[in-house]
Amino acid sequence: MKSIEIIVPNELIKEFLPHPEPYGDFVVVLNNGMYTDVFQRDNGNYITITNDEKLIQYLKGHK
Repeated sequence: MKSIEIIVPNELIKEFLPHPEPYGDFVVVLNNGMYTDVFQRDNGNYITITNDEKLIQYLKGHK
């Protein structure tokens, strides 16, 4: 599957962690226990770039 850019709704974020690499903003733990790296956009939204089908399905189900 090709990677897509998708919004990570704030209400699904349980915890923010520092990103271990210099190119990311944060790693977040989601309410369902999954985690992903996110980037904050100027409008305040968080996005992730992923090809993880389960993560995409979870995020799309909570728009």
